[in-house]
Amino acid sequence: FNYPQIKGLGFGGTGQTLKAWGAGTAGYIIRGYSRDNPIAAGAITIYIHGGQIPDQDTVILDGVANTAGLSDFKTQSNNFEIYNPLKDKVIFTKRTSKKLEGLFEFDAYRITYDGNGGQTKTDSIIHITKGKFAIIPTL
Repeated sequence: FNYPQIKGLGFGGTGQTLKAWGAGTAGYIIRGYSRDNPIAAGAITIYIHGGQIPDQDTVILDGVANTAGLSDFKTQSNNFEIYNPLKDKVIFTKRTSKKLEGLFEFDAYRITYDGNGGQTKTDSIIHITKGKFAIIPTL
């Protein structure tokens, strides 16, 4: 799956396909969206504890402080999240003022929701391998 930045849509608003940002001091988020199907956007999200790009090259995704998941993957309500004991990683390969690049891989459990805010982890696991991102800052 490829979530390229579509020329002319920018990183903000409803047209965004790939973005990264600090969420205050809580976390750093990298998110990619597919715009092929508006109902099932196929978002992939990587959340890293702390409000900035981490100093270390490798960040362990542990499902607690650092997480990853898929929402509406191919179809609406097809969601996956990392939970303990699953652990994987994000590797930052380039961090400059002109580009943020990296690799990721993770396994995640399929999650079902009950409609009242509750969720259940199922036995189904998706394996994400050879993931890559390259983000050019808008500043």
